[in-house]
Amino acid sequence: MTAAHNLYDALERIAATKSKNDKIEILKTLGDAEFGLIKRALDPTVSYYVAKVAPPPSGAPLHTFGEPELELLDRLSSRQVTGNEALAQIEAHMTSLDVKSREILKRIIEKNLKAGIGDTSVNKVRPGLIPVFPYMRCSLPKDSNIHKWDWTEGVYSQEKADGMFSSATTDEFSRVTFASRQGNPFPRGALVELEDTFKDLGLSHQQMHGELLVYENGVLLPREKGNGILNSLMQGGDLPRYHRVAYEAWDMIPAEAAVDGGKYEVPYSTRHKRLQDVVNTSTSNCLQVIETEIVSSYAEAMEHYRRKLAQGKEGTILKYAHAPWRDGDSKDQVKFKLEVDVDLKIIGFLPGEGKNEATFGSVVCRTEDDLLEVSVSGFTDAKRKEIHEQRDAILGKIMAVRANQVMTPSTPESLHSLFLPRHVEIRQDKAQADTLQRVLDQFKAAVEA
Repeated sequence: MTAAHNLYDALERIAATKSKNDKIEILKTLGDAEFGLIKRALDPTVSYYVAKVAPPPSGAPLHTFGEPELELLDRLSSRQVTGNEALAQIEAHMTSLDVKSREILKRIIEKNLKAGIGDTSVNKVRPGLIPVFPYMRCSLPKDSNIHKWDWTEGVYSQEKADGMFSSATTDEFSRVTFASRQGNPFPRGALVELEDTFKDLGLSHQQMHGELLVYENGVLLPREKGNGILNSLMQGGDLPRYHRVAYEAWDMIPAEAAVDGGKYEVPYSTRHKRLQDVVNTSTSNCLQVIETEIVSSYAEAMEHYRRKLAQGKEGTILKYAHAPWRDGDSKDQVKFKLEVDVDLKIIGFLPGEGKNEATFGSVVCRTEDDLLEVSVSGFTDAKRKEIHEQRDAILGKIMAVRANQVMTPSTPESLHSLFLPRHVEIRQDKAQADTLQRVLDQFKAAVEA
């Protein structure tokens, strides 16, 4: 049996079991060749710049997955072939492959094994096979060290940016690589203005952390539209005319510290000062330090937070002056963000993938006046099973949904939506959903509270 056939059969068995331990045991039966294919599918540093593989035309299979397909993947990832030529070559291979080989090629190119496993499971069996990218996450106030801080020394209060997180890592030649939180890189040349700006900074083996923002004719685009353009650039697309990408940075550490479980003990106040000094040497307005205020009390921090909400921003991040950088949760980096619960009616279910294929992916909900629609997730496995078993009975029922922001339509025919909608509960005590105006009023009231 070929590696592709063996992997396909294993993935089908993995997808069919709910036990994480059983999934791990199935992975342990695979050999080097199968894990080589898994790495091609899951390694976030490798992209094939094709979002979706079209179903192949009918034809008798001529061969199984082998060296020609590996060479195709290399050509795609190195961008030796792009655009229509890439799609044509993929179609030619898909047409000539047998069913199992065809499916493995499709899953690798789409970067989705469709089996409910990811880097964590794979790395338990083959440690370090899939690169894991460091990221310092914020704590919520109740889980933080905020009550221990000496506010008289000054605490950094920063606007919570409204774009896409990206690391910016420079090599020994001052060339920069931008990558998403998951480690997906932007192709070289996709962010040419920023690449030139970093080249001029002369940094070597440093990593900045910040947010990519997209402007159209000088106007900042909403997150959903800007991030859509950034995702297209990551897949090899072009920046639309009259658009530009800017980078707002908030931290900088040595690249050698940016590893799984890494730590950099230099206090944030020192890191922030160094970041400012570096950015101030640039004459480009596409790179800046994110808006920062030094506050000396919790009351001042809350005042800054409320000002940001009143400006339509998502919130603020508080950072203790003595906080080190570390991969993982930081109790000295605290997120203040707006959260509002609204009541929406359940109108349907979207299909799930992987471990959720047998139940559903998300629940589709709307306001009473049908002017806002959103797909809600955030279910525990137990709650997902409970909802699935009574899905017909709860259609038309009211679900309390927690979200951080109302998103306006991008086109006249589109509906309003919500940013980061999460399930709270099914409201058995309520028969009518909120209207769009009621939702907007609740967010307005929360900002002004």
